[in-house]
Amino acid sequence: NTVPVLVNNPWEKAGTNNLATSYKWHYDGADYDSTRGNNVHAYLDAANRNSAAKPNFSARSLTSQPALSFNYTSNYTIQPADSINRLYNITNLFYWNNIIHDITYQYGFTEAAGNFQNTNAFPVRITEIKSYTLYEDPSTANIYMKGSAINGAPGAISAANGWNLVATNDFTPTSTTTEQVLVTGQSIIVAPNSTVGLAVEIYDDFGGSLAYSGTGAGPTGVQITSGGGCNLITGSNVGYGGVEAPAAPTFTVRAFIGSITFEAVATTPCSGTPAPGNTVSSVTSACSGASFNLSLQNPTAGMGVTYQWQSSATGVAGSFTNIAGATGSTYAASQTAATYYQAIVTCAGSSTTSNPVSVALTPLTSCYCVPPNSDCTDGDIITNVLLGTLNNPSPTCGSTGYTNYTTNTAIVIPDVVAGATNPIAITAGTGVYTVSVGLWIDYNRNGVFDASEFTLINTAASPLVRNGNIVVPSTALLGQTRMRVRVQFSAPIVATGACDESYIGFGETEDYLVNIIPCVPASITTQPVSVSAVCGNTATLSIALAGSLPAGYWQVRTSATAPWNAVANTAPYSGVATTTLTISPVTANLNGYQYRFLYQGACTGVDFSNAATLTVTPFVTTVTPTAATICNGSVQQLSILNSLSSSVTWTENFDVAIPLPAGWAQQNNSAPLGPNGWLQGNPTNFSSFNGAASSYITALWSSTTTTGAGDISNWLFTPVTSIKNGDQIKFYTRNGGATTEYPDRLEVRVSTSGTSTSVGTTALSTGDYSNLILSINPTLVTNVYPKNWTEFTATVSGVTGTVSGRIAFRYFVTNGGGTGANSDVIGLDNVRYVSAGSTATGVWTGPAGTIFTDATAATAYVAGTPASSVYVKPTANGVNNYQVVVTTPTCVAPAVTIPVTVNQSITGTSTTANAATCVGGNASFTASAPTTGAGILHQWKFSTDNGATYSNVVNSAVYGGATTATLTITGATTAMNGYRFRDSLYVPGCNSFIFTNAATLTVNPLPVLTITASPSASIYPGQTATIAVASSTTIPAGGYRWTRNGMLLQGVTGNSLVVDVDSIGTYSVSAADANACGSALPATIAVTAAENTAMFVYPSPNSGQFQVRYYSAAGNNPLPRVVNVYDSKGARVYSKTYNVAGPYSRMDVVMPLGQKGVYQVELTDRSGARLKTGRVVIL
Repeated sequence: NTVPVLVNNPWEKAGTNNLATSYKWHYDGADYDSTRGNNVHAYLDAANRNSAAKPNFSARSLTSQPALSFNYTSNYTIQPADSINRLYNITNLFYWNNIIHDITYQYGFTEAAGNFQNTNAFPVRITEIKSYTLYEDPSTANIYMKGSAINGAPGAISAANGWNLVATNDFTPTSTTTEQVLVTGQSIIVAPNSTVGLAVEIYDDFGGSLAYSGTGAGPTGVQITSGGGCNLITGSNVGYGGVEAPAAPTFTVRAFIGSITFEAVATTPCSGTPAPGNTVSSVTSACSGASFNLSLQNPTAGMGVTYQWQSSATGVAGSFTNIAGATGSTYAASQTAATYYQAIVTCAGSSTTSNPVSVALTPLTSCYCVPPNSDCTDGDIITNVLLGTLNNPSPTCGSTGYTNYTTNTAIVIPDVVAGATNPIAITAGTGVYTVSVGLWIDYNRNGVFDASEFTLINTAASPLVRNGNIVVPSTALLGQTRMRVRVQFSAPIVATGACDESYIGFGETEDYLVNIIPCVPASITTQPVSVSAVCGNTATLSIALAGSLPAGYWQVRTSATAPWNAVANTAPYSGVATTTLTISPVTANLNGYQYRFLYQGACTGVDFSNAATLTVTPFVTTVTPTAATICNGSVQQLSILNSLSSSVTWTENFDVAIPLPAGWAQQNNSAPLGPNGWLQGNPTNFSSFNGAASSYITALWSSTTTTGAGDISNWLFTPVTSIKNGDQIKFYTRNGGATTEYPDRLEVRVSTSGTSTSVGTTALSTGDYSNLILSINPTLVTNVYPKNWTEFTATVSGVTGTVSGRIAFRYFVTNGGGTGANSDVIGLDNVRYVSAGSTATGVWTGPAGTIFTDATAATAYVAGTPASSVYVKPTANGVNNYQVVVTTPTCVAPAVTIPVTVNQSITGTSTTANAATCVGGNASFTASAPTTGAGILHQWKFSTDNGATYSNVVNSAVYGGATTATLTITGATTAMNGYRFRDSLYVPGCNSFIFTNAATLTVNPLPVLTITASPSASIYPGQTATIAVASSTTIPAGGYRWTRNGMLLQGVTGNSLVVDVDSIGTYSVSAADANACGSALPATIAVTAAENTAMFVYPSPNSGQFQVRYYSAAGNNPLPRVVNVYDSKGARVYSKTYNVAGPYSRMDVVMPLGQKGVYQVELTDRSGARLKTGRVVIL
């Protein structure tokens, strides 16, 4: 076995080339007689200032160079903080750290491996320089170096002064709150045992944007940054800043903010296979985009070592990919998601991969800086944030001046639109001190409020509500992110101040969540539609818009061809810049006006809606009653029912308060009397509610004595006004809002004594103004009177009817004035008197001397006086017409006529007579006129039970005139026989009525006729039939009426008649009986020819003239007929053709005279066919 060699002296390990103590313990290019050298600098730092500057100190040698002695003796019986013990401990710290350095150096823990040593015995390479920029503009970084230290102002950065440009890079900063890489991948060599000067320059189009820290703004004194074997020293007499090269810096001392990466330059080649071990991260979790450092557990010594850093989302072997440009022994990384990292280390062709390290992604909510504590109790406060749907009143100050509302689920998360201008209103301050208001939104969601994400709202004392616009970049990441709102005293907030201390410690910060959404083009979802409104009423026009941040205003034109103009934001219009335009009251001159909405959205150009037309219809007066009927001598009330809406009688904004506006008055009854009454508003105290800063009226503590205490009673009177219960006086008021509050009080009082301003002569008297309708802070306590403009409404009560009077504002504060416990300053603005709605009034006309104002008709109505109700007592019977014309503040209604009918009571009687008719006939009853009576109404009644009971007659098919003086009956029935009828006569309004006598209706029956024919209704030629009629009622002589085949038989009026074969046909008979009742239906009978095949020749014998008849019917055609007569010798002595029209048409034969004998008669048809033959004898 080999026995290991025991090394008793660690220095023997170093050999002849030992570099560990080449500069010894008290030297780094300069000699020190304190606990300071190349390896260690030990000093007292009880306050953790990380600086050796006073009051910190090092231990000093008790002897001079070169023989140094630090022989301090500790005393364990006293406190460690004793000065001797401190020097002892500092020396002990210095000694043991040098021992650790020197011993570990011998075993490979050199500067290249990370051991601590400031001044190198070998070259050092600067690979990367980072710093902060003021802007996010395209920039150029230049690095200059000179071979000597900087001592004092460096002079011009030029070659003449020894400066050389060693690196340059064009880049675009992505943040102003995180380090930006100026140059990387460099190899700027610093020779061993040397001190060089560096100049870092950044410039852009704005002339430079390098951030720095200097006296009063950052660390002071000498700034030392150590690492990689070098010191970076800036500070007193070393670091300067100023204009771009080659000009010489001229400004005060500046401390460099940033980082410089050094690495040792090996002097001998590397060998063997690298063993980097674990990958080491400076953090276990990093915010998105934040920089952190990666290094390796085991350095690889020697020249020729290469590095390639890799990353992976999963850490699984084979998933790692190279990081472009990451080829140094260390790597400054940033990430947007949790990532695994490793490095491939290569020496002479042999590579080894370090063990991966995982760096988690810090939740975004943990990445935002928390601002330093600040004081917001003296008015430097945020009291409300209004952004979209977010409306968060926060009247109290956060305990540390910071409130995080992002975890408060009760706070609405508003939408803001990317690529759009988003309005915001922040209420801040109290109006006393100037405050600055600004905000940041983390658009890239990297957990940092970058300068490019800043919006300055304003810097001013007032107005308290600060309106601004947030221009959200179109590149902003969509979704929820954080917004920071800050207010600070006096000095304007700067873009890089999201995490800074407020100016001299006064201010407040609030954090919110906002939701960034994409911009949606604005569009109309509901167009405005034409509306109709009654003159004096209210009309509204509405539009519905969709999309991102739609906004606009209403336009109007007077006709369809007139030009469009913006609707003025004055009466009668309101809501001119909202989606609902209200017009109240509508006036007649607006009829036909057209309106449209001009709008645009966050990503939409100007467009407009359809036009909508306003139609104004006349004001229509409604009265009760619309007509009336009264008895002569009575009184009738006529009333208007229309109600008028509330209207603003007058408004005062006090643009000029002194001298007082027309009609206003003031009186100061304070005791003792002070120098001031009511005054013009003073913006030094606070600004007005609206208009110019001074456009309000104010009263203050100097209303009474300024050197003692007194009672303030300072009166301000409105113009004379028509006053009634329900009227309202509206106004805005506030006090001075001082931190130390002196209570104020304001009263509102009413007088009904016309123009009177009489309030007595003392501070406590009220005179004609005893009616108190409102008191603000009646008990004079703090935190009651509003510190911001607040609207109040006082409603008039305790007034009888409508009277002429005044409203008074009384600044009433007891124990006020210069030394009193109460009274400060109040303001009054935007005062309006609103007349409550009431019943409309009108001017009445009618018959002279008949209109009155009271129910007893004792007080005559004065013509032309508007009244809502009158009483009339017309004297003339019949219709008396009254008219009323209503005039409102905006409209005149058409006249309305109210007819009043005057009736007279009935005197005397009325009679009616019996009536008779036939069944189906008509009858009437007429009531005679009574002696007197006007406006008589009738109602006929009937009885079916001989007058025991009566029912009203109702107009129908049978009855007519049921409510008139004459009742008509049409189509009387048998059942109505014996009905009794009477009329009820009534005069409305007089309660006067009578009945006529009962009259009887007789309904006579109609005659029923029976008709017969004897011996038969069917006859042969030569025969007759007697037609006879019998009646059920008595028919007077000559009372019948006969017709044959519908033709009247003239002169035939008897009850029978004889017919032969030449007069066959249909016979009807009707009759009128003794009651003039015609037959219900006529009696009818048909007399016909009896059918026979014989030929009738008669008379025979005859003297040469006879008839031939033959029943012509079917079967013995064709017609006509021919009669031939033959003598006894067979000679034809007669022949004639006859046209036959009926069954037994008559064919007359006339033979020549003197031809006696027996003749043969032949009947043929037209074709000569014989039909019949017969004989005839001529004598």
